[in-house]
Amino acid sequence: MRVFVFIIFSFLIYFKAHSTGQTPDYLILDNDTVPIFSNPLKQYFNQSGSKDIPEFQNSCLSTNCWRGYVAFWKLENDSLFLVRITGCPCRYEDSKDANLKLMFGSEIVFAYWYSGKLTVPKGELFSGSDMGYNAIYEHELLIEIESGNFKNQSLISNRAYIQSVKNENKLHEQILGLKDTILYYLNLDLDWEKLNNANLFCTDSYLLSYNENGILKDVKLITYHDDSTTLGDKFYYWRIDNKCSKKIKKALIQFPLSFLNPHRDFIIEIELFYREKLEMWMCRLHYERVSDEELEDYVRKQMNINE
Repeated sequence: MRVFVFIIFSFLIYFKAHSTGQTPDYLILDNDTVPIFSNPLKQYFNQSGSKDIPEFQNSCLSTNCWRGYVAFWKLENDSLFLVRITGCPCRYEDSKDANLKLMFGSEIVFAYWYSGKLTVPKGELFSGSDMGYNAIYEHELLIEIESGNFKNQSLISNRAYIQSVKNENKLHEQILGLKDTILYYLNLDLDWEKLNNANLFCTDSYLLSYNENGILKDVKLITYHDDSTTLGDKFYYWRIDNKCSKKIKKALIQFPLSFLNPHRDFIIEIELFYREKLEMWMCRLHYERVSDEELEDYVRKQMNINE
């Protein structure tokens, strides 16, 4: 589970750094107007069958506001009200407000259709865009609404998450700096010219598996099998993995990585190349792929997206 969470964290860090933050809705809370990572109007559209807002049908869309509008909400007397809908800021035209009275029959609308959690970011922005949805803040205020009525609220902390990300970033940077040292131990214990002359050709890509104490557990050759891989090729890869992986493990097991203070099991990916001397083309923390469904499910839970 820890490995899976790390993979998600790593993917989210990349995603946050390369995606456009979406302009959030806003909540008038006491004397403040704060962004929220929730869109209560989505439930209204789903329940009513409406697909858009008439005033914004021909408005241009922005990459930071794909839904086409920004809604303003107010929590008053333990009830949630819609008080304004405005078009997203557009480069080519001024934003305009929707006619709430025409849409709902009232200029201030009780959000009877909405049940879910309004997520209000609190504290310092740790990562992502400050424009919402892909941001991680120090805390999140969760306001639970049921059929438009306030039920309860709770403050959750993202400090444990933030510390986990910091730990992962530190481990990642430390492993990048191990390239020369790992190369030194591989040269110290192995005669690569002899290995190549023996037709072993051990210069390839490998996964070095370590436990949470930095002790090397296993070394495996990275193989790429598909339907076109012949039995001869499979035997060749098996021979390389069986011989070379053991030799590499024997060379590196004398170099424990306990000084990294790793907080979990981890895997290092290396790529070796030999031509007169051994070279290391890659030395990095290994990332495993996750399915789109697993990623989407995690993000929805993390951001409390229930609508």
